[in-house]
Amino acid sequence: MSTSYLPEILANLDYLIATTQIKSLNDEGFREYKKTILRSVAGNIDGITVGYVKEQLWQLLKRFQYPDDNYDILLQQGSSSLKLEERLRILVDYRYNELNELRVKNKGRSLRSRSKSAPVVNRRKSAVSVSGGRTTIKKNKSLSSGRALKRDPRHPKGRDAQPAAVPSVEIRESPCTSSILESSMEIDLEHEIGDHRQVSASLSHYLKEEDNADTWTLSSDRNSSPSAVLSLENATLSTRICYYKERYEKAEQDRKRTEKELNQIESLLVAPQDMKLLLSQTQHKVDSLTYRMQDRTKLRRFLNIDTIYNAASENYQLQSRLDSLKDELHGLDIPDGSYQPALGGLRGKIPNLDELLMITLGHENMVNPESISSIWPPLTSCELVQALSGAAICRWIFGTAFQTQLFAANPLLQTYRKLLTSWCGEESLANLDNAAHKFMIEDADYRDDMTSVMIKSFTSSLITALRPLLKPKTKRSSIDKLRKSLIRIATIAVEIRTDCLATESDYEVIWPIFESQFDEHIMEAMHSHHEATEEMVRLPICPGLRAFDKGKALVDYGPFKMNTAADLKPTFIFKSSVLLRAKR
Repeated sequence: MSTSYLPEILANLDYLIATTQIKSLNDEGFREYKKTILRSVAGNIDGITVGYVKEQLWQLLKRFQYPDDNYDILLQQGSSSLKLEERLRILVDYRYNELNELRVKNKGRSLRSRSKSAPVVNRRKSAVSVSGGRTTIKKNKSLSSGRALKRDPRHPKGRDAQPAAVPSVEIRESPCTSSILESSMEIDLEHEIGDHRQVSASLSHYLKEEDNADTWTLSSDRNSSPSAVLSLENATLSTRICYYKERYEKAEQDRKRTEKELNQIESLLVAPQDMKLLLSQTQHKVDSLTYRMQDRTKLRRFLNIDTIYNAASENYQLQSRLDSLKDELHGLDIPDGSYQPALGGLRGKIPNLDELLMITLGHENMVNPESISSIWPPLTSCELVQALSGAAICRWIFGTAFQTQLFAANPLLQTYRKLLTSWCGEESLANLDNAAHKFMIEDADYRDDMTSVMIKSFTSSLITALRPLLKPKTKRSSIDKLRKSLIRIATIAVEIRTDCLATESDYEVIWPIFESQFDEHIMEAMHSHHEATEEMVRLPICPGLRAFDKGKALVDYGPFKMNTAADLKPTFIFKSSVLLRAKR
């Protein structure tokens, strides 16, 4: 443990800077100003040198990032420019306040200038007399002679004015000096120079700096009394208590002010919150009325007065979807569409492919390989993919029952239907059943749930069946592009199948036979790269539909009929699309 003068050095440095004209860092005289400040600090503290002051300041500044720059700033602005530890800051401020109080008490006295020599007291035997147990000493008159300085040391006159220094006394000891003489001399000197020597008694209470830690503790030198150490410790503790008390009172005031502001804000928010609640309730009522109006508007379609209008609008929507389906089939992007696969070698590879070829080309042609090879001009992969995609729609979507869990029959639903039939009749039950299915189909969420599984299954099966019709080295990107086109085709076909559920018609699929006679009443020709000169069907591409009136009946989930209602008169015909055969 070693005694540190750092708090006393910093306090005197702050005192000198406060009473000295500060030089700018860029001033030419700043170097001389630094030397003057350091000499003044060393002169104000007994027993230290300028080198020791520099060493103490450097030990403090080397903890920071830029010690060289901070050194100049410290000598210009004082310890306030540094972020000191709390205990060190308290001691520096305490000592600085003592120096200021000393300056105020001695404002009317003459403070010793640093340019003058220190007063000297010569201890001689002849200067001491003992009478009645009392010892006295003759003092040098230079201590009290001279006129008192009237000016404030904070505002020196002229540029060469020296800062006011803390008075000090130099004592030359003599071998003949006794302890009684020393005590009497100290008392007389303290009485002569005022309170300066009283403050110097506290200069011996320094901070001890531990060798391996940056913590500061109070210490006293060898000549300090225990009462002085205790007094300084009590003063430091009092300063801390006052500091934390002020912080606590300020924090308490801030807390009360914040609570008051929060209460004001909460009181101001009451009216907007009530208004928001009222608006929310009103909006809920408006939405409820809007939904009821929409439901009533939809229910009007199932009244007898709107039957003709509804039938026309449903047929128009169905025709529009079939036209979109034909366009998608005709615009299929087939990789290497001019490739001519060997039809005879396709049999038996994939069951789904055999089924689609049989629907498209007929059972006889598939059984007899010679019939397939005699087809002229040979079928290309583009024509086959278009025709087989249409055949898949005809068989896997139109020709199968509508399978979905949303429309699955259950005992509770059947009980509802029986009760409604007994109370309202079969016609009312049919109207309600069609209306319920129509609402569910038009809802986007239910529609996605119904169609997503069917579309995924259809596309996966079809792309597997069409793989042998493509070249073996077809790129994966081309296959992915074809898959996207097939997904669009499947989506339209499933939408047509879903729309046909909640209508008052039964439907029959129109799928022309391979190499049959062209019938313009139920067929329409697609453009081909071959010149069509014969009225013969080369390949069916897209299936058509016949609509028959079924009257008031429950929704039927079964498949569309296949050429079984030829004797009935259809209410509407949606033509199929075919390719015509070219003349040899």
